[in-house]
Amino acid sequence: MIIADGEAISLSKLQELATDKTVMVLDGAYHQIHDTGMRIDYLLGDFDSITPELLKAARDQGTEVIHTPDQDFTDLEKAIQYCQNNDMQEIDIAAATGLRLDHTLYNLQLLSRYHRQQDAIRLHTETEVCFVMQNETRLYPANKGDGFAIFGAPTCVVTTKGLRYNLNNTILSYDVANSACNHVVDDIVSLEVEGTALLMHRNQ
Repeated sequence: MIIADGEAISLSKLQELATDKTVMVLDGAYHQIHDTGMRIDYLLGDFDSITPELLKAARDQGTEVIHTPDQDFTDLEKAIQYCQNNDMQEIDIAAATGLRLDHTLYNLQLLSRYHRQQDAIRLHTETEVCFVMQNETRLYPANKGDGFAIFGAPTCVVTTKGLRYNLNNTILSYDVANSACNHVVDDIVSLEVEGTALLMHRNQ
């Protein structure tokens, strides 16, 4: 799990997401996380947002410190690259939205940029999870009443079952037509995607 430095989410949500996972914190978020008692396995970043004292504290606590000074990529992007290069096939990202709209949009784009069929990359807020599907079919568990949205990333053709407003070979594109403000009406949502889609599932 990667904890970024966007809008903070609750400690209980972070602990839930961190269950049975390796935890990586980006340097801009470390000052918020290190006093919570959460186990931190990796601290990664260019370290322009952290004091030497906190870096020393991380090392003293047994956290592996990874310096990634390359300014051509954001710290979150470098964290995803590190995970994929080290065969970490499930990546959950927390606190990567809010505060700045450009960061939020960029981080959502990373989901499709680094999507691989054999991996799972999910971006979590307090109430939502965002993920990408590309040329695949999936049965997705959800709860009746949950919110659901599908966007072309940039384009896709989508067929669904289990939503209030189902799609039937519907063309979605980022700048023309998308499925927002939809809702789950069954315990399982059937999703068939040709192309690339960004999906958002919101708990009741």
